[in-house]
Amino acid sequence: MSTLYLAIGLIILIVVNIVLGSLSAMFAGDFDWKRFRTGVYKGCIIFICLALIYLAGFLNQDVIAFEVSGQAVNLMQAVYLIVFAGYVYYGKNAVEKIYKLFTGANVKISEPSTNTQG
Repeated sequence: MSTLYLAIGLIILIVVNIVLGSLSAMFAGDFDWKRFRTGVYKGCIIFICLALIYLAGFLNQDVIAFEVSGQAVNLMQAVYLIVFAGYVYYGKNAVEKIYKLFTGANVKISEPSTNTQG
C-alpha cells in the first residue's frame, strides 16, 4: 500500500510542477500554450504508465525483476524503487521552482527607456 501512496504523491508532485512552471512562465511573460499542453500530456502519460506498472507489480509480486549483490528484488519492489526515484526527481524540481518564484529568478525586469527626446 505504501507504493500506492507514494505513486499518488508523485502524481501530485507532477501536477504541482506543471502549475509552478506555468506560473513562472506567466510571471516572466513567456507562457506558451504548446509547452503547457505538452506538460499536461506528459503528466497524463506518466500517470497511466505508473498505474499500469503498479497493476503489473501487484498482480505478479512473485516475479523476480533483478538481483543485486545476492539480494533478489521482485517486481513490486522494483515498482516502488521506480516510483520513489520519480518522487525524488519531481520533488526536487518543485522545490527549485518554488525557490525561483520566491526569489523572482524568472521575472524579467525591463529597463526604463533612455529616450531623452521630448
